[in-house]
Amino acid sequence: MILDRLDTTVCFHPSVCLPSPGHALHHCMQSTGITTAQLARRTGIPVRHLRKLIRGQSPFTAKHALRLGDALNTSALYWLLLQAQGDLQRAMDKAVQPYP
Repeated sequence: MILDRLDTTVCFHPSVCLPSPGHALHHCMQSTGITTAQLARRTGIPVRHLRKLIRGQSPFTAKHALRLGDALNTSALYWLLLQAQGDLQRAMDKAVQPYP
C-alpha cells in the first residue's frame, strides 16, 4: 500500500525559515529574468492575480502550482508546500492558548 511509504513526520527544523510562496515566486522570476507579463502569458494566470500571489494577498492553489511548475521548471509540490507551511505558521501564531 502506498500509504506505508509516506513519511508521516514531514517537518522542518524550527531554525529553518522557509520563504513565503510569494517571496519564492518573486525570487524565481528575478533569477530567471521573467516579467510578470511574460509569466502571465506562460501560465494563463492573469497579471493582476500574479501580483496578488507575490504580495501574499491570495493563496497559491493546486492549479497555480501546476501552472507555475510547468512554466518555471519547478515542482508543483514545491509551491504547495510553501503555501501549506505558511498557512500552518499563521494558524500557530493565532492559536489560542488552552485553558489549564
